Amino acid sequence: MENSNEDLLAEMEEFLKLHEKVNNFKFSEADYKRLVIKYVEVSNNYNYALKYPADEICRRVIDDKIKSEEDDRREFQQFKVNKNFNTSDHKATKQIASVAEIFKSLQEKEFYIAAKSLFPDYIILPNAALSTIIDNSILKTLEKKEINHFLTTTVDFVFVDEHTFKPFYFFELDSSHHDKPEQILKDKLKNRLINEAGFSLKRIRKKEQSGGVEKFIELLKYWHAEERPK
Repeated sequence: MENSNEDLLAEMEEFLKLHEKVNNFKFSEADYKRLVIKYVEVSNNYNYALKYPADEICRRVIDDKIKSEEDDRREFQQFKVNKNFNTSDHKATKQIASVAEIFKSLQEKEFYIAAKSLFPDYIILPNAALSTIIDNSILKTLEKKEINHFLTTTVDFVFVDEHTFKPFYFFELDSSHHDKPEQILKDKLKNRLINEAGFSLKRIRKKEQSGGVEKFIELLKYWHAEERPK
């Protein structure tokens, strides 16, 4: 069957060449069209398919060619991206993602909105791990319990310089939870750790629930005017 197709293709190619190159050997337009379409059907020849793009068979060959070229372009672009990297994309196994908000309270959201409205160019990190923003050399000065706290605790908000990528403001949003004896000890340790790193930790506790964002804006304006980073 394969030889039969090859023979058929060879014969059709010969007739097409005769029609196109020999003046005294011409098909009628209708016969030539039928021959071209049949040839395209058997060979998937894109150049001949362009002669009759309105035909269903020719249209399919043209569309397949276009799709193949688009796939090749995407593959080439992907190659250009991946030639310097080993990449992988592990797809989700669930349709609904099991994620949590990055803010733990309404107060944190209000503070973040206020901070971004005042300082849109600063990098503002919520609930940042202390161990990622303070050099681990501080571990040499700590006892075992303190080391564990250093490695596991977070700071509510850290402002980072957009040019040096180094932190310069540290904020904690306190609540009645921080009045518990155990938490008081943890807070004192966090204060000391940040102080020893050369920074102050600004603790904020709201006296009233209303006007959250506006009140935070007022407070941040005051502090920034007083302690603008050099």
